[in-house]
Amino acid sequence: MLETLTGAFDRRFVVNALLPALAFLSLLLVVPMTRYGLAETLVVWDRQSGSAKAVLTTGFLVSGVVVAAVLSASAPAVLRFARGGWRWFRPTVLGTVLRGADRYPTSRYGIDPAVTWPRLYAVVPEPWAALLAATRAAITFHLTLAVLSGALGIAAAVFLVATDAPWWLVLAWYWTPAAAAWTAYRAAVANARTYAVYTATTFDLYRRDLLRQIGNTDSETPELWQRLALFWHRNIPLDAAVAPAAPPVTPPVASAPPALRLSVAWAATVVASGALAVVIW
Repeated sequence: MLETLTGAFDRRFVVNALLPALAFLSLLLVVPMTRYGLAETLVVWDRQSGSAKAVLTTGFLVSGVVVAAVLSASAPAVLRFARGGWRWFRPTVLGTVLRGADRYPTSRYGIDPAVTWPRLYAVVPEPWAALLAATRAAITFHLTLAVLSGALGIAAAVFLVATDAPWWLVLAWYWTPAAAAWTAYRAAVANARTYAVYTATTFDLYRRDLLRQIGNTDSETPELWQRLALFWHRNIPLDAAVAPAAPPVTPPVASAPPALRLSVAWAATVVASGALAVVIW
């Protein structure tokens, strides 16, 4: 089955977007089954004509592809949101891990990772590049699961409340996906830690290969990397006068332990849970 799907779609799209989207839509169909019973749901399905069943099945598959396309296109935005760092959104655990990965080449070698990484990635061996891509895809996959789990819990709870379902069924369909979303997010953080180690190792092992590829014979210094970054990013000639690079600044240590930080996502979960409890009871 997976081989057939990957013949029509890219394998990464199938695994990271299409299969989660189809699972999400399937679980949405399970919600009314748990509300009205499997037997009654099957009776309603059996009453449909053959053409109606074909249309519904085709609509289900097309909806899965559309949802998967939206998930795939919005993956960078989801990652930016999960990282945090805006004025109104405190940095998350995932953002802290990835920010540490971004700071490593600058603090160790004076390298600007934003402009250097695409060029460095092009010179690493294929097996190592595949490992980096697979680890980053795992981050995207688990963030996708977290988003879909949260959406499933909210949609199921709203439907069950609107249909006067028992309170225990509403809470079960709300908190089970919420727990799944939290588990998927923690898995994304674990993969991000691995990815941070891999990116640091890439700069350690292959940065000189990049210098050889561009034909640079100068000795490696932070000033050289600064000149290269300005040349790549702003087209400033390599022999132009460049101000000395400022020493890296050590980030301040947080006064509160990470366990006491309350992110916007968890605050929204608490508020939504309280509102849901008020509606039910």
